[in-house]
Amino acid sequence: MRLSVPALAGAGALLMLVLAGCSGAPENGSASHEPLSSAQIEALADQEREAGHEEQAAFLEDGLVTFEEYDASFVLYADCLAAKGFTVEGPQVSPVDSVRYESTTDIGTREQSAALADIDECHAAYSTSVAQAYELSQPQVMDPPLAQATADCLTEKGLPVSGEETAVADFIDSAGEGEDDEVTACVLDEAARLYPEMTSLSVGY
Repeated sequence: MRLSVPALAGAGALLMLVLAGCSGAPENGSASHEPLSSAQIEALADQEREAGHEEQAAFLEDGLVTFEEYDASFVLYADCLAAKGFTVEGPQVSPVDSVRYESTTDIGTREQSAALADIDECHAAYSTSVAQAYELSQPQVMDPPLAQATADCLTEKGLPVSGEETAVADFIDSAGEGEDDEVTACVLDEAARLYPEMTSLSVGY
């Protein structure tokens, strides 16, 4: 599961590279996630329709979210932010998993908590469930240079790697229980070094 906050830029707001998380390993002991089923995605559609989010419900109602629908959902989210006076930079496809869109929101001189409330409102209305359905239904493959750099970083920290890892979850499985933070730190540090053009980065698994 991904835990993150929007990346912000502007007076008094620092660009946030971060955040990764998992709610706990599945019963098989692997950090890998299971794709959402069609029934689960249709249930998300029902939830969004009940919340009055018809655009998201329409993307979700057939139990499948395509890349085109994921992209369209982001456009609606960005348009919502633009209507509130924000500037959105992106999206960029994350090198961490080759799936997730990353973006940065310039809040200008606005007070940060109020800005975050507006960002959350737009995200909830146009993107949250669509992003969840799409991102958790796609194979996550780390960009090969980042995978190698992450392996080297973990080796330097004395943590085991197999050399066969292709995703964040693989590195967490190899590194062992309780090493999630070390894996996350290596991934984000190396991604920031290798991809300076990325305006924000996050880790999910």
